[in-house]
Amino acid sequence: MQSDTISWFDYPFTSGDLILAAAILLVLAAFLLIFSSRRKVALQHSDVTEELMLYLARISDALEIQSSRTPERVLAEMAAAIKQQNNLAAPPPSLESEPRSVRVPRFNVEMPPER
Repeated sequence: MQSDTISWFDYPFTSGDLILAAAILLVLAAFLLIFSSRRKVALQHSDVTEELMLYLARISDALEIQSSRTPERVLAEMAAAIKQQNNLAAPPPSLESEPRSVRVPRFNVEMPPER
């Protein structure tokens, strides 16, 4: 049959003794971390942090504006813009007109139309 004691140097340790020893060690480790001189952190004012906060505030404002627009409203605005574009668009050029030259962006030269 097993017992709840551990014997070390002929002194029996019970589970309660081991829990008490672990708690004492944890408290000692916490005090060492709190009072160690290497772990001090000094907070300084930073212009970069202020600029970052400004940008994040602008982003959050833009997201709030976007979230207030419902999908139905966005679709209505897009439909109105398309109707307005169709009303203002010039008629397409006729196919019987004279061929035009095509600009090639890679070489920045004009190619004559093929006939």
